[in-house]
Amino acid sequence: MDRGKMLQEKQLEVQQLEKLEAAEKGKQIADERFERQVADSGVRVQELQRQLEISRQAYNELGLQFEAYKKHSMDLLTKEKKLNTKLRHFAA
Repeated sequence: MDRGKMLQEKQLEVQQLEKLEAAEKGKQIADERFERQVADSGVRVQELQRQLEISRQAYNELGLQFEAYKKHSMDLLTKEKKLNTKLRHFAA
């Protein structure tokens, strides 16, 4: 009877060890997946920062172009007003 009980205890111990081993393997897989995600996240953050910088540069360039357009338009409007004033004097 002792031998049967001992055998059962050993089998129970083996099952517990197998469960523990499976849990450790699952934890290791989860840790590896997490590390890959962290590495991917770092790469993703760098890519997004690069895209942000490109967008900022494009925005600044458009701002400069708009300011140049605005100045040019104001210059043309000023010239047109001066010309209209001269034409009114000639017509009067």
